[in-house]
Amino acid sequence: MTRFSDNDLKHAFTEFNTKYFRFGKKKMSHLLSVEWHRFEGSESGVMGDMNQVVPSPLCDGWVSAYKIRINREYKDRREWRTWMLTLLHEMAHFKLAGIDPGKDLCNSRMFNREMKRLANAGALNGLW
Repeated sequence: MTRFSDNDLKHAFTEFNTKYFRFGKKKMSHLLSVEWHRFEGSESGVMGDMNQVVPSPLCDGWVSAYKIRINREYKDRREWRTWMLTLLHEMAHFKLAGIDPGKDLCNSRMFNREMKRLANAGALNGLW
């Protein structure tokens, strides 16, 4: 059974960023990584998350840094739609970090507007 690699995940992030987000250098300086992650225990059913890391010296002026983590259970080639949709979802959260007061909620007005923008731009075509 073929599985996706770390490079596949990073390539998808770069492609989505180029086509649908265009995060600038300042925004990207807050992203520490995009990675496969093993969610365990009470988090075992989590598809992915955008994990805020305690303020980091790696970012400008000790501001918050983020990691986008996708559940490694979806690395199987049959699950490509699931992890790509999850990646887009988490990238929308990353875009709204520091802007949307309800950023932790997937039903905030700003988040829903961003997901509709992605759908209208064609980001979800072939994935849902």
